[in-house]
Amino acid sequence: MVKDAARKRVIRERMRRTGESYTEAARAIAQLVAPPAVDPAAPDVDQATRTAAVLRLFGDSFDAFAAGDREDADRYLGWAALIDPFCVSGVHGGIMIGQIPNPEHNPDDWDDYLAAAMSNASDVEPLIAWARTQSPPSVLKDPVESALARLTRDDYGPVQILEALTMTVWQFERARRAELIPGPDAPGDRWSARAVAEVLARLDTVMAEVGSIPDIGAHRAADILAEKFALEVEPYVLHELARTGLIPKAGTYKGSDLFDGRAIEKFTDQAALTSAIKDGRLHNRDQAAAYMQIRRSDLDHLIRAGRLAPVFWGLTPYQPRRAAGMVPMFRAGDLDAQLAAADINWDEVRAVAPGRPSLLAALPDAKKA
Repeated sequence: MVKDAARKRVIRERMRRTGESYTEAARAIAQLVAPPAVDPAAPDVDQATRTAAVLRLFGDSFDAFAAGDREDADRYLGWAALIDPFCVSGVHGGIMIGQIPNPEHNPDDWDDYLAAAMSNASDVEPLIAWARTQSPPSVLKDPVESALARLTRDDYGPVQILEALTMTVWQFERARRAELIPGPDAPGDRWSARAVAEVLARLDTVMAEVGSIPDIGAHRAADILAEKFALEVEPYVLHELARTGLIPKAGTYKGSDLFDGRAIEKFTDQAALTSAIKDGRLHNRDQAAAYMQIRRSDLDHLIRAGRLAPVFWGLTPYQPRRAAGMVPMFRAGDLDAQLAAADINWDEVRAVAPGRPSLLAALPDAKKA
């Protein structure tokens, strides 16, 4: 009688959530649980012991699912179904309607409930040990139904859906932007249990697309690339990789650029990184002149003529960290491009004696060119 009542409660709950008829819901529940006959080779124990064993395995299934191991979660439920398939259905129904504590949301109450069941049972270990020697059935055949069976709410708000999907805020927001997770489909900007279950059913694909690195600043990104490639990578390298489109920018945070975490995670081109380290290195005016082996006045003419332009403005030693930079910085790749220019004889430029006018003074002003 108790099992039949629990089964009817589960069916009625499914009817309420899905709008199915009683027959349709009953058929779906039967397919969902797919109860095998109890193996006659199973240890002969009383019902209290079977129930306690099922509860133990049910809790293990929730723990595995919460840890992201859905295969183990299904395996534990499969072993529980070998012991007593209808008890599995009853326990799930009891959790769904709140008569049994939810092991995920109320772990202390669940532990008390399990302890009480154990106190009324014989030793469950021989029964569980026997179940583990068997090949567990796939209790939840359809991935969406499998996920739906483990959900314990009718709908989920912005915080609850993060818990259900085991996602961080940035992962969820990135998945939403990529349309990997649909918008709310329930009243009050909430997600229905089925919508959440459909995401859970393909969560591996979603997480693979979302990646494991959030959009981050240049310093953290440089640290990740340095560890990945065993090279010394400075923050300027990220700006160079962004300039070439290999790791694009992804917005700003408190005025600082953020870089696409997915691109960082997928980046594997060591040759491009080495080139970015070389070409993207930044030099102030004096360093740029020394790099080109010319005078500071020569460099100023290149800037005046529009042949060189700063790509970044650095801070002076006396500026606060978040102040606007005042020191023009030039990338090495641009300096190399000028050194390779065919219209300037650099040997003649360098041969001009100190204090004499620069030959580059003849270059037209950028505004008049």
